[in-house]
Amino acid sequence: MRALFSLLSQWSRAQRPRFSHCVIALLFCTGGASASALYTGTVASDVQSASFGSSQTTRAVGAAADGTIYVGFFSADGTQIRVARSTDRGATFSPSVIADTAEVGKTFSTASIAVNPAGGVYVAYVDSSSNVFLAYSTNSGVTFTVVSGLGVANSSGAGVQVQTQGSYVYVGYVVLGTGVAVVVSSDGGVTFPTPPTTVAINGGFFGLLVDSSNGDVVVGAENASLSVRVSHDHGMTFDPVQNPSGSVFFSNWTISSDVSGRYLWVGGSALANTVYEIDLSNWASDARTAFLATATPSARSMYGAGCGDVVDSIDGAWAVVHDFGTTLGTTHSITGTNQTTFVNPFTGDALITYQNGTATKLDVYENEVFGCGIQLSMTVSDGHDFARYGQTMNYLVTLSGNGFGSADGIAVSLTTPGSALDLANAQWQCIGSDNTAICPSSSGTGASLGTVALPAGTRMTWLVSVPVLIGSSDDTIELDADAAGSVTASGSDTDTLVIFRNGFDVMNSDGTRGKE
Repeated sequence: MRALFSLLSQWSRAQRPRFSHCVIALLFCTGGASASALYTGTVASDVQSASFGSSQTTRAVGAAADGTIYVGFFSADGTQIRVARSTDRGATFSPSVIADTAEVGKTFSTASIAVNPAGGVYVAYVDSSSNVFLAYSTNSGVTFTVVSGLGVANSSGAGVQVQTQGSYVYVGYVVLGTGVAVVVSSDGGVTFPTPPTTVAINGGFFGLLVDSSNGDVVVGAENASLSVRVSHDHGMTFDPVQNPSGSVFFSNWTISSDVSGRYLWVGGSALANTVYEIDLSNWASDARTAFLATATPSARSMYGAGCGDVVDSIDGAWAVVHDFGTTLGTTHSITGTNQTTFVNPFTGDALITYQNGTATKLDVYENEVFGCGIQLSMTVSDGHDFARYGQTMNYLVTLSGNGFGSADGIAVSLTTPGSALDLANAQWQCIGSDNTAICPSSSGTGASLGTVALPAGTRMTWLVSVPVLIGSSDDTIELDADAAGSVTASGSDTDTLVIFRNGFDVMNSDGTRGKE
């Protein structure tokens, strides 16, 4: 058992193990549950407030992987940036925290918020002198650090945008006559090398996006026609411009990147209401007509939820558009202006924040967004490439829940296609990632690991010890783990069977010489 815990310790220290293993995750788009307003009109602001700006150019709401919601707003006089936090799915908000206060004689004009999975909160903003700043929090919005000197946004009406992935933070804004400036931090916002990268692109309004599947940074812009440039090196350089077909005014941009593909979504308002779906793999652009229509400039805010779902909103209304822009879901009213949207990564709830008089409010709807549904993934590994006859192999079997919702009634079991592993005499222990991932049993024997319920964002890990039969005629061992239920996943690990590595004097070695 000591070797088993040593293996667990090694696993914890390495995000990616040295060994190869097979991971298969199956994802299902699921609906079925009735949609409902979970909370409407929750007041996020605890002082008289003003919005970050127009729906088209800002985002005022985000959420971490654990479901914590963050809403940003200005004080009513525009001299303070504040962020409020909800840990109960949007039912209530804690007192807001001042992220920054404007210099004497100045106010703030526009801002946007981004939240990373770990709860890092980032607010990019512009003051009345067009100076660009970032306020970031590494303690879930309790305190903020301000970074100045990020440049001058001489077209603050185009907004300022912020994105984050891993340790990278990106801030973008328009520089008139030049293009879009992109300032990049590789250390979580602590430092930003200067000067910024200027992305030469034609357009008055823009989108700054990050592809979660590969880390590509995407800048889109429009001047009636569409232009897109992509960086594959964290914003250092950008590919030549692409001009997918379409015509948009007062554009709002979002991205979805998942098992269904990698897509940009860009829609406008006023003179054109069509939303375009742009395939990043080949730049094909398809006009989608199921989106909401508005004649009001700068009124659209979208959020790509994945697997063909996009949360769309305009002045006074919002809906989820399904099936890659071809089916409009239920349209709901918004009792305010300057709405922005997001999807809670933990619950799948649609989040809509908006300004109602001098109050910043949040609506939360459940079962509206299907996205990629409940997702499971399974990994199996013993940390080795070889195994010895007669050895007991120690495996880590991990089942992870992602996507939206809880995977319930999932039966987890072990199998092997060969005869060398003695599963009847396997022994295991189960550990949940937190108090919501409750193991069906703390320990057991045999091939069945129990039936589990796994909330999104959690995982269960089994420490499994399996003897290798000394008299087996197999040349390899393979341990397969399967999760079966409404959602399925599987994983496997294979080792070559050997007698010794560096001689008989190496205790517990596993090596390169096979059975003769």
